[in-house]
Amino acid sequence: LEQIELKDVCYRYQPEADGESSFGIGPINAVLEAKKIHFIIGSNGSGKSTLVKVLTGLYEETSGDVLINGKKTAADERCELFSSVYSDYFLFKKLYGISTEGREADIAHYLAELRISDKVTINGNELSTVDLSSGQRKRVALLLCYLDHKDIYVFDEWAADQDVVFREFFYRKLLPLMKANGKTVIAITHDDRYFDVADQIIHIDLGKVRT
Repeated sequence: LEQIELKDVCYRYQPEADGESSFGIGPINAVLEAKKIHFIIGSNGSGKSTLVKVLTGLYEETSGDVLINGKKTAADERCELFSSVYSDYFLFKKLYGISTEGREADIAHYLAELRISDKVTINGNELSTVDLSSGQRKRVALLLCYLDHKDIYVFDEWAADQDVVFREFFYRKLLPLMKANGKTVIAITHDDRYFDVADQIIHIDLGKVRT
């Protein structure tokens, strides 16, 4: 991966009833360089989550193009490039599409780094439990991103459920470590005290990029 580019990308939700206006984003133009940390910021309801869902291929753009390394890439193709933790995620006990064979040392390391080794283990392709706090479940979801080995990580308000100490750990240690390992990080955040961690900040306001 070298670059992601959005060219005049728009997405519009269908209104639920006749006569209702529909919310949408765009046109959005932006370039995200690989192996960098990108923060997407903006007020609640500005379109940040919609943007990343279009970017990752969960939603198909209404118009415009998403280019990966200069090539127009369809939504179903983009899905394969991202490991994501959305704000409305759901944690399954069984691991789907992730191989853990021969990776026991990595798993033990990450569980310790994420401070959940005393709460959950991975046995084969199954979590020992999902009976965890919201913050702990998000840490497990982050672990699964590591194990998925995709080029791009997307986090939608990931740190919102974390305590102050672990929030600091996430922004100051984990995100720079991902970058150092050659990953591209895209994070939706309101944590302005950590904006200096980002290589690029994209400000979304009323569905458009504020310049």
